[in-house]
Amino acid sequence: MNHEFHQRWKMLARQLLRLICLVTVCGFLGSCGLRHAVVAPPPHDLTWAKRSIAVSELEALAGENPDLTTARCMEILARLNHKDRCYIQKDMKKGNVLKVPNDFRAYLDWTPLPPRLEREADVPEFI
Repeated sequence: MNHEFHQRWKMLARQLLRLICLVTVCGFLGSCGLRHAVVAPPPHDLTWAKRSIAVSELEALAGENPDLTTARCMEILARLNHKDRCYIQKDMKKGNVLKVPNDFRAYLDWTPLPPRLEREADVPEFI
């Protein structure tokens, strides 16, 4: 009976060891796959030019990139020119010169505020 118990324990230990090895290998393979994934870096071309822009250009940009809708492009132009979107639309219709980014994708998350507000962080009325 002792010999039979020893044989069962030995077989269980082998199966448990195989399971641990399988989980370990799968864990390493899974993390390696994520570590070596190709991710396109975000564009950092924050340059702009002063020129007039038409609504058709914004619609063409929206057709090329799903993140850039015409409303989103208007928002970017409004932030860059320090105006409201309705004034940007009026300026575009009149053909006025605006600050237009060379790459709209770089301005998707851009804000005119400085990246760090250390001195003003304690002032609740700052923003």
